[in-house]
Amino acid sequence: MLKADPRCIKTSYYLKTLDQKVVAAYAVQIVSDEKGKLHKNLLKYTAHFFELYHERMNLKLSESDKVLKHFFRNNFDYGSASSKPHNGNLRSTEFVFNEGIGLGCKDDSKHMIQLKTFISRKMLFFNRTMAAAKILYADEFIYLPEKGE
Repeated sequence: MLKADPRCIKTSYYLKTLDQKVVAAYAVQIVSDEKGKLHKNLLKYTAHFFELYHERMNLKLSESDKVLKHFFRNNFDYGSASSKPHNGNLRSTEFVFNEGIGLGCKDDSKHMIQLKTFISRKMLFFNRTMAAAKILYADEFIYLPEKGE
C-alpha cells in the first residue's frame, strides 16, 4: 500500500506471522518529515491488538486473515504521537486510525513500534459523552460508595 501527498509519503507493507500460534502482523512504516528526512520504523500489531479489533468492531469474521485484511483496508491513513522517552529509549505511542485508536510503545533504539491495544471510535465517543455528562450535570449524579467505604 502506498499513499503520497505533498507533505509526506506513507508506505506500508504488512506481513502476517504466527507468534506462539496466534496471528500477528508486521508493517514497515516509511514517512518523511517536513524537512524531507525519511524515518523508518517496524510496526508490530500484536495478536491481542487484532483480537480487540475484531471484538470491539463487532466483525464476526471467522478467519484471522479476514480480520487483518479488514483492518488494513479500513485503516491505512493514520496519525500518530509519542510521549517523551521514559525507561531509556521507550515511549508510549498512540495511533489514530479511521476506526479507532491503537495504543502501544515505541523503542527508539530499535526503531520498532508495538501496538498492543485497540479502542474503537464508538467506545471513545461513549466514554467522552459520559465524562462530559458527569462534569456538566454533576448535581444529578448520585455517588455510590465502593464496598468497604
